[in-house]
Amino acid sequence: MSPVGFNRPNQPVVRVSWFHAFEYCDSNGLYLPSVDQWEYAARGPGFGLHDMTGNVWEWTARNPSKEYPYGLRGGSWDIDYPGYVPPACRGYYYPEYRYGRVGFRVSC
Repeated sequence: MSPVGFNRPNQPVVRVSWFHAFEYCDSNGLYLPSVDQWEYAARGPGFGLHDMTGNVWEWTARNPSKEYPYGLRGGSWDIDYPGYVPPACRGYYYPEYRYGRVGFRVSC
């Protein structure tokens, strides 16, 4: 079940796999941000983004050069340790994973 308050406009979409997130972006002329793009946006002003961390883990673009190419960023409101919330913290998981604390944002 999705947490109350998510899946609304201007909030992360949750309970989607990496494949679903990628398919949505690809079919709408958008893309998932790279881990570096995500971190840059979360750290600095200038994009109109606020509080990107601590909402839900968010899928990032696939990086085939990494041992774990399907990245997650942002930490979660749920049971995560506070050390997972800083923008530099990187998580990884199986691309078919779907859970109420994992979602995505898009870049254009």
